[in-house]
Amino acid sequence: MIQKLKFKKLLSEYKSLDYEIQMIKEVLKDAHMEFESYYRRWCAEKDVDLQQLNKNNLKRVEMNFATSETGLSVVEPPKPKKDKHKDIYRSLAKKIHPDKLDSYDSNYWRDYMDFKDATSAMTNENWGKLFEIADRQDVHLKDYDSICKDMEEDIERLRSKIEKEKSSYSWKLYECESEECKENLVRSFLFQLFRWRE
Repeated sequence: MIQKLKFKKLLSEYKSLDYEIQMIKEVLKDAHMEFESYYRRWCAEKDVDLQQLNKNNLKRVEMNFATSETGLSVVEPPKPKKDKHKDIYRSLAKKIHPDKLDSYDSNYWRDYMDFKDATSAMTNENWGKLFEIADRQDVHLKDYDSICKDMEEDIERLRSKIEKEKSSYSWKLYECESEECKENLVRSFLFQLFRWRE
């Protein structure tokens, strides 16, 4: 009983963090463009030659923007798939696999999307999402020790992701409430990227 209560507490924490990261991603969709636009305009007004700075600091720029999205980082081999929590996934499949759903049922789309999300959660080993769906679908969970351990790891992963996103210049610009704050942020960005000072 105590482990089940611990699971419910961890699930609540996971959901809260998951909502927060979704909100941050929504904000950043526009904030990235706003930062780009603001810093380019600021540089134009201050006669900062970005083209020359980029040319003179090509290696530094590449190192700062080396991410998997740009293709500049080392590609890691895919994780080996595990059979972890397959029993939970099977229970969900018995209940909400699209082949078993009645398209006239009012819960059809909710169940359809839950199954799709559960499949994605299994593939990506996103256990918090799998457990959230299992809980919503009233699937009986058994090994609460293992489930709680994996929930704690997913919660820590989400916290790290949130911290990383909130450390971005785009997010910091979004949080700026004054022109001075925005200008200081651009100065910090230019210093970090190019070692540029006024």
